[in-house]
Amino acid sequence: SASVVACAARSLESAKQFAEKHNNVKKYYGSYDELLNDEDVQCVYVGNVHAFRRSVGEKCLMANKHVVLEKPFACSREDAEYLISLAKERHLFLM
Repeated sequence: SASVVACAARSLESAKQFAEKHNNVKKYYGSYDELLNDEDVQCVYVGNVHAFRRSVGEKCLMANKHVVLEKPFACSREDAEYLISLAKERHLFLM
């Protein structure tokens, strides 16, 4: 089974508010970098601004995390192909 173990936002306060709203989120971070260093996090749901999908998706994959990207998956075909290739290369789930 899956559970939400942590959340991140651009500010620690925003992440804390999200965590408090969703009672089962025990850990919260003020950056994706902090979240990606958490060994309990296996998969990351990315729902950020479209322009940063590739960079954040890449960062997650490079940290050996499975990734679920909110629609749109990418802003260009090249970005989508790059992320798919990177996920395949690292044997990670990407959707």
